[in-house]
Amino acid sequence: MDTATDITIEHYQRPEVKAAIISYCLNDEAIRALNGDNGWYKRAAEPDKVQLTTPEDYDSLIQKHRTLYATLDLLDPELRTVSEKWNDRKGAPEKPIGTLADCLAFTLSVDIDSIRGHNGEDITTSPDIRSAVEAAGQFFVNYLREHGVCKSVHCLYSGGGIYIHIHHALFRANPDWSPDDREHAFRSVTAAFNSLIGGISERFFELHPECKGKVKFDQLNNQKRKFKTLFSIHKRLPFAVIPLDPGCIEIDFRKAKLPLSLEVLESGANWYQSYDLEEKESLKRLMAPYAGVLKERKARSGNHEIPRFSKPIPSEMWPPCMKNIFQKAEPGRGPHRALAVLAAYLYQAGWPEDDAFKLWEPIAERAGVEARIFDQWYGLMSCPSCQTLQSESAGYPKVGLGGLGYCEGGC
Repeated sequence: MDTATDITIEHYQRPEVKAAIISYCLNDEAIRALNGDNGWYKRAAEPDKVQLTTPEDYDSLIQKHRTLYATLDLLDPELRTVSEKWNDRKGAPEKPIGTLADCLAFTLSVDIDSIRGHNGEDITTSPDIRSAVEAAGQFFVNYLREHGVCKSVHCLYSGGGIYIHIHHALFRANPDWSPDDREHAFRSVTAAFNSLIGGISERFFELHPECKGKVKFDQLNNQKRKFKTLFSIHKRLPFAVIPLDPGCIEIDFRKAKLPLSLEVLESGANWYQSYDLEEKESLKRLMAPYAGVLKERKARSGNHEIPRFSKPIPSEMWPPCMKNIFQKAEPGRGPHRALAVLAAYLYQAGWPEDDAFKLWEPIAERAGVEARIFDQWYGLMSCPSCQTLQSESAGYPKVGLGGLGYCEGGC
């Protein structure tokens, strides 16, 4: 289904908007994959084959999509010509196009997102939620600055929260690296940065408990992770993604409304320009305590990579154990373990984060489980095997659910 309108097309056709988006997607002889509201691929010339959508597809993408996304990874430009056979059952190519083995640089990022209130209030209607998001964003930027990372940090208002990007120049592949070297290096650095985000998040909520339940820190730097581009239009809210001053983070909804002013367009032309290569060592020192996170994941799940479906699995097709968690999770029935498993499953079942959290949150509230469990498991932990789930456990974080009634009826 096309989501573009005459207003969104007119916005994306503005020369300043197009130039800013294309500039962000084409860097250092590498490319970011560019896509719209859904899907990474376009039909190739060969029957039943697809290719990755890239900045060269900008004009066709804006005719179909309201929102534009780009990868945090900068990929080998030779991927432009790669085509692979499409698999309808998987909803993806037989062989992935654009992996960490093809990555030439990576923009480490955090999405500091607002949490909708119980009565439907959001960042645009609740000053408390907006203040919590601004405080979280400023805390994260200040934390990096205090530890020697400043010039390479760039911020955006994302529509629902704040993006904080660290310039990809700090994490480029060595020209002598093999594809396996690149995959290992980028997998290690993204995993460590995800854990660093978690550490900064915990410190923020210790100091600002009043912000709990209003804001969350996304820990999902991974292969082909996509963020809305600069000047993209939010999928639901009537705002565009615009630059923020890292030194004084304040969200101004008026500036984000269409049509964007010349002042905002000029700020976009100057955005994401600065970096300091000496800051790489400071950031590596910050991430050093988290360097073993990949080994921990492999020990827990048996694999470094967390596979997922490209399209959400409808709830009626979930395995019985997940349906039972959804229907039966409550205090006294291992709720933290059950909700952790459900969060992990929703990621692998292809549910986008916002939709997954909306589904997960009412169950968690019923069971008395904090939102942090979702943040710690969605996209970060593999869903345990049936054998693991059917085993008994002494308690969270061991995730066996045996004896709690969730695995009745088979898996």
